[in-house]
Amino acid sequence: MTTGQQVTVEVIPQGSDGDFVGMSMTISEIMPTNNSFTWNSAGGGDWNATGVSSNWCPTGPPNGNEDIVFGGSIEGPSTVFADTPVSVQSLTFDSSNTYALGGLGGVNLIADTQGSNTAAIDVLQGTHHFQAPVNLMADTTATVNSGATLVMDNALDLGGNTLTKMGDGELAIRHDLILGGGTINMQQGIVSGGGVINGDVTNNGGVISPGNRSASAAVVPEPASTMLLFWAGMAAFALWRFPDFR
Repeated sequence: MTTGQQVTVEVIPQGSDGDFVGMSMTISEIMPTNNSFTWNSAGGGDWNATGVSSNWCPTGPPNGNEDIVFGGSIEGPSTVFADTPVSVQSLTFDSSNTYALGGLGGVNLIADTQGSNTAAIDVLQGTHHFQAPVNLMADTTATVNSGATLVMDNALDLGGNTLTKMGDGELAIRHDLILGGGTINMQQGIVSGGGVINGDVTNNGGVISPGNRSASAAVVPEPASTMLLFWAGMAAFALWRFPDFR
């Protein structure tokens, strides 16, 4: 019996002579409320490829009310791409090797209508990239564990929803962040990157680090800049101290 099937057993009573007549068995398909799909390939590939049983377990492609897991099947950094849009309820990255989700289609995060009514991104370990655009269709919680990093290399559109950052890891936004009336709610960890934020960010306990340096990095002038500042200061002092040289 496979997952998603139900077995019904019917016992037929004994006959009039006391003999057992028999039993019948019916196998009927039951579709689960929430489906979980795990990337099953040793490398990258086309998210939407049909007839490729090795890409997804169970056989995909998933697109809808699904929970997606990118786990330890890949043997090195790998790109999973989608040239048409895909929609998911949650994405979990659990690999020390890097996953990059690319393609022109983009990833839409939709609400879990059977549970929290929100979407989720969980990064348990490693560094992983969204090279495709990401669109929030519902409030979303992004949890990045300590030592892990989630990188948004393409546009992140909140669509008026709230993105809550949890976990001590880093969320790096390296492209445009379009809030559309939405909010980033910083609860833990770091939000960094060089993208343009078109709206407000609410910080409730994390670290906001714009640019490509960490929040603790010091700004040290280049040596040439230091010398120019020194000689400019000396010139200004000479003109003040010896006005006849003007």
